[in-house]
Amino acid sequence: MKEYKNERFTMYLLIATLGFYFFLPPMVVALFCQWFNLNPFNVIRFWHINPFSAERGIPLYQTFIYIFILWGAANILLGAILLVVSRLHKWFIKRPR
Repeated sequence: MKEYKNERFTMYLLIATLGFYFFLPPMVVALFCQWFNLNPFNVIRFWHINPFSAERGIPLYQTFIYIFILWGAANILLGAILLVVSRLHKWFIKRPR
């Protein structure tokens, strides 16, 4: 069977997938908020923070930046939780009985 050299294509596909994963959800939420002229911080009331002090109509880049930061923080928190769980699992498995 012939071996194919597809490492470069695989790397490009991985980078594109990571880009879609990190940028697509915040962008869709930001576009939805712009489409309906909403302020997501007024709708959700996340810890009673409204950094814009506005009911409606904030610029798209401001909505995207804040939602992107929240999305990134949620991903970092989830990654840390999964790392701790995996380390605890390894620790309990290796422990002598």
